[in-house]
Amino acid sequence: MKKGRIIVLLLSFFIVWNVNCISSLAYESENTSRVDERARKKSFQLNVFRYEIGVEISRTYNSRNDIPDTYSYSIYDNNLSCWLSGDLKLKSVEFQNNKYRATFSGKIGAFIN
Repeated sequence: MKKGRIIVLLLSFFIVWNVNCISSLAYESENTSRVDERARKKSFQLNVFRYEIGVEISRTYNSRNDIPDTYSYSIYDNNLSCWLSGDLKLKSVEFQNNKYRATFSGKIGAFIN
């Protein structure tokens, strides 16, 4: 009988000890991942901003059907040493000298750090 009680006590002790170990490991893992996540977010914070300018351009087309609703436009800015680009929206269409003159306007820009 004593032998059975000792075995039950030892098993109870090991079960309680294992539960404590597992819960403390889970707590450490959870806290470590929170710290790692905060450190990762801080290390990837870049000083990036969007630089934009307003643009209006005209293009000539032979047919009204050839004129798109938007026009992709890019220019290189020597001062910033980067490309500025964006989609311009159709602003107006005029018929002159048997050609269609389409005017597009909008903002183009780039992300700069």
